[in-house]
Amino acid sequence: MRPLVVGVAGSARRGGNSDRLLAAALEGARAAGAETELVIPAKLEFSHCLACERCRETGRCVLSDGAGEAYRLLLACQALVVATPVYFRGLPAPFKALVDRAQFLYFRRFERREPHLPRGRPALLLLVAAGEEERQFELLREQLAPWLTVLGAKPVEALTVGGVDLPGEVPSGALAQARQLGMALLA
Repeated sequence: MRPLVVGVAGSARRGGNSDRLLAAALEGARAAGAETELVIPAKLEFSHCLACERCRETGRCVLSDGAGEAYRLLLACQALVVATPVYFRGLPAPFKALVDRAQFLYFRRFERREPHLPRGRPALLLLVAAGEEERQFELLREQLAPWLTVLGAKPVEALTVGGVDLPGEVPSGALAQARQLGMALLA
């Protein structure tokens, strides 16, 4: 069975710079023999976290919607590729809502201490911004870190591309680098 790599397309806009980087990385993963799937938070139908904390008791979210389907994929994969633009030094709203829905995993991993949850899976981060300030990428990596931890994933590489705003501005060198990183993800 081929390993599964799941890509998360964080942008609310399809076909933009982060999507292009993600496509290149997943192409590289497929070239290395992986099967790939895509999670697009902006296209999922799901509710934000209700903060009801029932998942503290059960380890399961009470909501049954597209976020549950996304987390089934995210927990089943052997590696992750997360591609997102920087919005005001943070995540786009649909992606942030999906991240917040991982509260059930926090309780499963840290309070219930469920031993069967995945651990040590590699994650590739592809971060894009109109600005070139490195601090915006650092803040976004910090924001993603707890989510990746509850998923049992650890960033092995982060490709940051600043100075790109309009769709198609991502340099061809960055696309080639994303493809190479995708190929090396499960090596």
